[in-house]
Amino acid sequence: MRSNAIPTIMIQVLPEEERKHALHIIHVVRLLNLEIEKIEADLKLFEYGKEKANEAFTAGGPPGSTGGVDRMQRAFEDQALYSHWVHIAVRDAALNIFHFEDILTTLEFKECPKFRSMVDANLLRKARSDFSGAFPDTRRIRDNIGHSGEFAARAKRSEENSVSSGLEQFGMQTGPESSIKVGMGISGNTAYTTYKSTHEAEASVRTFDLSASTIRKLEEIFLQVCAAFQPASDQTRALNRAASGLPPDP
Repeated sequence: MRSNAIPTIMIQVLPEEERKHALHIIHVVRLLNLEIEKIEADLKLFEYGKEKANEAFTAGGPPGSTGGVDRMQRAFEDQALYSHWVHIAVRDAALNIFHFEDILTTLEFKECPKFRSMVDANLLRKARSDFSGAFPDTRRIRDNIGHSGEFAARAKRSEENSVSSGLEQFGMQTGPESSIKVGMGISGNTAYTTYKSTHEAEASVRTFDLSASTIRKLEEIFLQVCAAFQPASDQTRALNRAASGLPPDP
């Protein structure tokens, strides 16, 4: 199990004033794994919703087929329902990836310098850098999702978050006179949206994939974080054995 990768820290050998905060840090590392579990669930819902939406489309039959309007109407309603499930999975995954980043970037050791000295800071920095490289649009996508109703309802905000290029890969033709605002579109396993932050001159297309490869990358980053805490595990274990009068591990 992935959770078994989290090293055990012998909190009792740390200075008393550091123990509470050190326990919190270990809890935060466990939350990284929880966010991955949520995204795994999102992916399952995403794939199930797509499968059921396709089944509903097929159940409608070709125009003029036996069953008439009622069957086609039911199929249309079912397809719409399952398509909403797909979008729910994507939105939740986007938020969970953001939560993963937020947890990763806020790991800090101000209150426990002794514990900090035992952790591999280089591995933690690499984990954060790898996340930024793999998921550069996480915060912007989260902001767009969080304000989607506001952007859609207000013409000025909708215009600010529209783009006149960059959507061609998703089958949309844009231009100077035909800009488009996308709240959340899906093409295959890629989710895309258009967004302009307050620090940017114009909106651009933001994307992320909800796929097995996304989960593998997050697992890789999580395992780097766990590896960063392994020296702390080894050192606190050695200190605990010494305090207990036991010989060092062989």
